[in-house]
Amino acid sequence: MEGSKLENTIASAVMKVATEVVGDQIRKEVHSLRNVDKEIVKLSNDLNKVREILEDAEKKGPFEDKMVKDWLEKLEETYCEMKQVLEEWDSTHTKGDHHKHLSFIPSSPLHIKDRHDMAKKIKIVEAKLDAVLAEKNRYGFHIVAAASTS
Repeated sequence: MEGSKLENTIASAVMKVATEVVGDQIRKEVHSLRNVDKEIVKLSNDLNKVREILEDAEKKGPFEDKMVKDWLEKLEETYCEMKQVLEEWDSTHTKGDHHKHLSFIPSSPLHIKDRHDMAKKIKIVEAKLDAVLAEKNRYGFHIVAAASTS
């Protein structure tokens, strides 16, 4: 009987932890699906900032320092990936009627899958941008904002 009671206690503890982990993962996925629209706006804003940096670098270049050149190439690759994700979002939201609204209420399982796939792509490209920007900080590069002409 003692062994059975111990097994039940262990099984109960394992089930409690598993339920918490699965529940937490589900909450994260739902949050991710709900926030795709916000993440698209953030990605679009980041894309504009990166474009400005690249345009400014083009005006100031060419650069002799290989580390600067390599970093700018990584930034440009990331820019292209960001742009591709946004173009894919735009194309999926102009295809069918069920994609035209921005509400979280899905009209089909396909809509949920599209949003889930997009959320994953955004996370990946944002992580890549964060890594490129962290590299800038590690090497001590400074981005100087261009003076606005009014």
